[in-house]
Amino acid sequence: MWRPAGADSTVTLAFSYNGFPTITTIDPSKNYLIGNRDGLTFRDILLANLMYGCVASWESSCGKSSSSCGGEGYIGASCSCVCPPDRTGNNCQTQIPPPAVAEDGCTQTITTEKTFTSPSTYPLRCTVDIQAPACHTPVIKFTQFRLYQKITCENNQACCYHDSLELRENYPNTAPDMYCNTDLAGQTVTSNSQRVVLFYHKRWASAQLAADITFARVPGCTTDTSSPTSTTSTTSTTSTTSTSTSTSSSTTDISTTTTAPPPPPRCTIEVHNGVFYWISPLFDDNYPDGGRCRVYGGSTTAAFHMKSIVFDLDPTDCEDYVMVTSLFGKTQKFCGSKSKINFKSPSFNFILDFVTNDMDNSMGFNISLIPRITPNPDCHEVITLEAGQEYTLDSPFFGQGKVKTKAYCEWRLVAPEGSNIQVKQLISRLKPSSDCMKDFLLLNGNMEKLYPPATSLQYCNKFNTMDVMTTDTNMLYVAYQKKRAKTKGFRLIAMVV
Repeated sequence: MWRPAGADSTVTLAFSYNGFPTITTIDPSKNYLIGNRDGLTFRDILLANLMYGCVASWESSCGKSSSSCGGEGYIGASCSCVCPPDRTGNNCQTQIPPPAVAEDGCTQTITTEKTFTSPSTYPLRCTVDIQAPACHTPVIKFTQFRLYQKITCENNQACCYHDSLELRENYPNTAPDMYCNTDLAGQTVTSNSQRVVLFYHKRWASAQLAADITFARVPGCTTDTSSPTSTTSTTSTTSTTSTSTSTSSSTTDISTTTTAPPPPPRCTIEVHNGVFYWISPLFDDNYPDGGRCRVYGGSTTAAFHMKSIVFDLDPTDCEDYVMVTSLFGKTQKFCGSKSKINFKSPSFNFILDFVTNDMDNSMGFNISLIPRITPNPDCHEVITLEAGQEYTLDSPFFGQGKVKTKAYCEWRLVAPEGSNIQVKQLISRLKPSSDCMKDFLLLNGNMEKLYPPATSLQYCNKFNTMDVMTTDTNMLYVAYQKKRAKTKGFRLIAMVV
């Protein structure tokens, strides 16, 4: 079944040669809509309801038609319109501003000199569109710049993952520069174009970003135009694509028969009976040389099971590989043709990468990505707590003898807004291990689904301790994996404070 390629698609795929963003929106203020990884979107839910005939059934039982709902709204189980996120009203008749613009106070267009300070809220995705007057260029002096440090990504290269500032001059026609850590602390960036767009992604609570924005006059410029385009007038004359541009004064003829080169082959995702199938580019032939494909998973109520159906990569030095990044930054690499992937994790939150070199290649892969909605034991739950409430969370089989049953669990404790959750006591009966790969317990109080090591706690031993932690938010994430019979679980006692 086909559906529009909207900005709210859940699964985002890329085939990149340098690890930088491969897709962006024409309108920079809408860039926050892509790559959010927040779970099922409106269109994902609509697609599932259409595929299984739910919408038709509701229309029949309610005696209503979805055509009465504005936008892409449809009749739901309650016989009322289910509206897309940009509409409201009984019939989805009223359009509303994008949530990121309405709530975070960060996405904005700047046309006068001012000081920009990012909000303290997180996670945060916002766009700052800086447009200088005619014959001027933006000057950005970073008075605060403290983002999360770089981590090691593919090919042992450092990259900005948790926090990042993407700086785009002459948007969207130029490649971005990416910064994090303290890369721009105390630095001044003077643009060569009239427009600079900043894309700021914040996942770390302590991240700080502030800048003084001024405009510098371009020497010798006398153009009397207010259009926020590049100050260099010849950049469009070398264009060899059929993509439309906003330039109207070029004197160079561009052939109308010139077309853009075909896009590189991409990985694909197929969905059958609730299972996702991740398929390499040109599967069953030879995948392309020198590229990268990435996919993210996101869910609050499922464990993760990855299993290979077909897996055939060039085995030379494991330079062509699939790598899974799961909770707490744990990674596992698969390569060659003998790898039989059978990977499990407590959470359907993950990052998958397919990386190839510039040499030999092979058939590729078809890998199933299975969300275990009701694993055995069933231990995925969102638990709502009241103000002042004390709650005891016991893992499956806590305190029992040897139990061979494996467990992949995740709980999310939610306190009222403005509250925090204190872990008063933690009793662990996990069989000790040096690498915490088989059995482990993870805690995160920053609403970070991948439990990054810098802001999460990991345990894989036996102990009984008090006053473990207090969350920075009103939520506590708990992930637990048990593979060995001698691991006897844990007990966690929490209180809303």
